[in-house]
Amino acid sequence: MFEQNYVPLFEEHFDHDLVIQKLPTTPHAAAKLRFALPLLADGGDTGVRRTDAITHGLSGFGRRNSLLVIYVAAVVLANKTLLNSKGLKLHFTIFEMQEEKEAGSGYSCQTTCDGALNTGIPTMVTIPKVTDTDLPASDIKDLMDLAQTITAELEKNIDEHKTVLKEENLAALELFVKAIDAAGKKISPKEAFTTRGAIGRIQQPKIENALAYIDANMKDMITIDRRFGQVVSELILTNPQKPKLMVHTIRNPTVVVPYEFDFVHMSNGTPWAPPVTPGPMVTAAIPNHDDVRRFLADNNLLDSSGQIKTTAKIGVAGLSLSAYDYVPLVLRYTSIIEPTDTGYKISEANAKHYPGLLTFVSHSGVPAPPRHVDPKHFTIPAGLRLILTTEEVHTLLLQKKFDWLSFWKVFLDANVARFLGKLPKDLQYRKTMDTKQRMVDYARQNRDYMQHKQTEVGLQRSGYWLVYGGQGFYADPTQAEQELVAKAPLTRKERAGFLMRRGSLAEVTSAAYLAVSSNKAFFNEYTVMHNCVTASPPAIQRLVARMFELGVAKFVPGSFEDDVLKLVGKGVVFFAPKLLDRKNNLLLMSLKGKVEEVVLGHTKGRFIRTQKETAPVHVIDMGMGGQGTTVKRFKDGDSIIGMQWPDTSFLDAAADSAANMAPVTVLLSTMTQEGIQKPAEHLLKEYDAGLPSEEEFDKEVEQFRPTWKEVHEKRAFLLLCESVATDALQYLEYSDKVFDSQTRKALVDDWVQNKLHGNAIDIYSQAIKEIPEFDPPSATEYFERFVDFSPSEITKFPIESVRTGGFMKDTFSNLKRLVLPDQSSDSQGAKGAWMIGSGA
Repeated sequence: MFEQNYVPLFEEHFDHDLVIQKLPTTPHAAAKLRFALPLLADGGDTGVRRTDAITHGLSGFGRRNSLLVIYVAAVVLANKTLLNSKGLKLHFTIFEMQEEKEAGSGYSCQTTCDGALNTGIPTMVTIPKVTDTDLPASDIKDLMDLAQTITAELEKNIDEHKTVLKEENLAALELFVKAIDAAGKKISPKEAFTTRGAIGRIQQPKIENALAYIDANMKDMITIDRRFGQVVSELILTNPQKPKLMVHTIRNPTVVVPYEFDFVHMSNGTPWAPPVTPGPMVTAAIPNHDDVRRFLADNNLLDSSGQIKTTAKIGVAGLSLSAYDYVPLVLRYTSIIEPTDTGYKISEANAKHYPGLLTFVSHSGVPAPPRHVDPKHFTIPAGLRLILTTEEVHTLLLQKKFDWLSFWKVFLDANVARFLGKLPKDLQYRKTMDTKQRMVDYARQNRDYMQHKQTEVGLQRSGYWLVYGGQGFYADPTQAEQELVAKAPLTRKERAGFLMRRGSLAEVTSAAYLAVSSNKAFFNEYTVMHNCVTASPPAIQRLVARMFELGVAKFVPGSFEDDVLKLVGKGVVFFAPKLLDRKNNLLLMSLKGKVEEVVLGHTKGRFIRTQKETAPVHVIDMGMGGQGTTVKRFKDGDSIIGMQWPDTSFLDAAADSAANMAPVTVLLSTMTQEGIQKPAEHLLKEYDAGLPSEEEFDKEVEQFRPTWKEVHEKRAFLLLCESVATDALQYLEYSDKVFDSQTRKALVDDWVQNKLHGNAIDIYSQAIKEIPEFDPPSATEYFERFVDFSPSEITKFPIESVRTGGFMKDTFSNLKRLVLPDQSSDSQGAKGAWMIGSGA
C-alpha cells in the first residue's frame, strides 16, 4: 500500500562463492527427512490436557496484529460451539510502542497524517473456517471488509469530508472527488481516495469497538491485555516452545521485564528513521498540514498573509512517495495552487514568482512514477495480439535458478511498443534521462492520462502488475487463469497473486540460486518494477512533475546527511521523511546469531527456526524478517538471499495474511491445549504428508517443457525483429510473425534467401541453439518456495486438535470456509483472488 524498500536485515561477507555453495538449500525439506518417530510422539504428545489459557504474545499492534486478533475472534465465533465444548481459552498480551489513540492504525495511517493514500483499500477477505452466516452483526464482521467499513463512514457526510480535505490536502481532495459516483452518494475504494490519517481515524475506533465486543461477549474464550508505550527489545529462545519477550517502557528503558508465552507473533511496526538529524531547520515529522505551517512559520518563511515568501528555499529529502507527501501540504501555503471544488488548479503565472522554491536531494535521482491505472489490462485495438500467455509466465516461474524478470522484460517492451506504434528502443522508459527530463515527460503523460488517453507509463505498470501476480498479457486474465488452474492444479491453484509473488522471489533469492550466480541484475529490474507498481496517484505525481516543468522544483544529487546539511547551512529548510531502517528494529536485531539468517529462516507458516534445532520455534514472523539478507559474492558484488515476502507494509497483504493466519493460530492453540508440546512441528509434518507425490508433481510440470522451448524461441525472435526493423510499422509487421513457429521460420528463411540481416540472424540462430534445458523443481522444492499456506490448504486442517493424526484426511472436507461473491478487484479491473494486491 505504501512505498517499501527491501532493506536486508543483516549483511554477510563471503570471501568466495564456494562459501555460498556450501549453504543448505532446503532447510524445511531436510528437516522433514529427519523425522523418524511416530507422528504424535514427534509432536511431543504428553497426554496431559491443559485447562489454563493458551498464551500469545504480540509484538506490535498495527494493522497486521490488530486484524489478526479480530480475525481469530471471527474464527472462534464461527466455531464457538465446538471450541467451547473443548474448553479453549486464549489470552493475548499485546505490546505497542505508540500511544493508545493510534492503536491498530500502524505508522502509515496515524490519525494525524495528511499524506494521501497511494492505493485503494482491500474489500471482503476470505477467512478459512468461517462462513458469513456464522457471524453476528458486529465490528468484527465489519472489519472483514475494510473498504466497505471505511467508505460507509465517509459516505455519511461526503460534503463534510470534502471540506476537511480542502484544508488538509488538495491533491487528496481531487482523489476523493474522482472516487465519488455520479449520484454523489457512493465512494469507490478501488483507487486512492483520501488521506491515510482519515483511514486511521475511521479504522481505529472500529478496532476498539471490535475489542469491546470480544470483551463483552467472548471473555470466557478470549481475553486481551494491551500495553502501550512499550518497547520489545529482545526475543529469548532458550526454550523454543516457550519464547520470551523482553520488554521495557519508553519512559523507563532500564527496567526490562521478561514475558513467557506459548506463541509469539512478531509484527513490529515498520522501523523508520530520519535520514538527516532533525533540528530547527530539518523536520522528519509525519506529514500534517498544521505542522507544516508551524515549521515554516518557525523558520520565518511565511509573510503577513500566511503565504510562503517568494525568497524561501525549501528542501525535500528523496524523490519517493514519502517525499511527495509534503509537496501538496507545502504548496497549499503558496499562490501556485488554488483550491477548486474538484481539487486544485495550478497557476503558471504565480509559479513564476517561486523559481527554485523546492530542492529535492536524492542518491539516485529516480523519481516515483505516476500511477496510471487502466480499466482493463492492455485493452487492445482490433487486430493487435498480445505476446506472452499466463501459461508461458507460469513456465518461466517454474524454472529453477532463473532470472525470469530480466528475461520477461523483452516481452514487456514488445507489447508496449506494438500497442503505441513505436520501436522498442524509442520507448521513453528505455531512454536515459536526467531527473528534470524524466519529470517533464511524466508531466506530459499525466496530461494525456487526464484526457483518457493510454500512456506508456500506464502500459508499463499494467505489464509489471500482471507479471507481479504471475500473469501474462491480457485485457482480462481471468479466463486464462482458470484454464491454467484446470491444467496445472498442483502448481497453480490459489497461487497467483500474493503466493506466486512471494514464491518467485524466494526462488531467485535461494542459496541454490546464489551458488550459481548473482541476483543483482534481477533486483535492478525488480526495483524498477516495484517502483512502478507502488507508484504515486496522478493527482499527487502530476503536482510534483509540474513543479519541475515550471521551474519551481529542481534536483540536487547527493547523500542525505552530508549534502542536505550543506544546503541547510545555506539557509534551506528541509522536510526529511523517515526511511525504512530495520537496524532500528531491536527485536529483529536481537535474533542475530540465534536464528538462521542466511538460509531461509522461516518454515511454512512463517515460523522462525533456530540455528541449533530442526523444529520450528513458536514464533510467527509477520513483520520485516522475511525480506532477505545482503550477501557479497566474490565475483559479482551484492546479492539478496532469503527474501520470502516483499509486502509487509501493504494493507491488503496485512488483511490477507491475518485472515489466513487466524485459523492456524486457533488450531495451534487447540493442539497446545491437548498437550502437544511441539504443535508447529506437528502441523508441518501433517502438511508435508498431504503434499502430492513426486510422480504426480513431475507429470504436471512436464506439460510445460515444450512451452519452455517455445517462449525462448519467441524471445529470440522478438530481439531479432527489434534489431532489424527500421520503423514502427516494420516492427509491427515482423513481430506479428512471433506467434507461430512456422511463420517465424518463413520470415527468417526469406531473409536468408535474400541475404538480408546476416549478423542478426546469426545471433538469433545461436540463441536458439543455446536455449537452456527446462529444469523445474521437485514437489518438495516447489512448495518450499511458499512461506504461506494457501486458503484451501488451511481449509483441510481441522479447527481443533485431532489426537489420532491425519489432519489432511477427507473426513475434514466439510469444515467451514468463508465463501462470498467475488468482490475482489484490483484497480485495473481484473477479477479474482490472484489479482489482490497493491493494484490501485
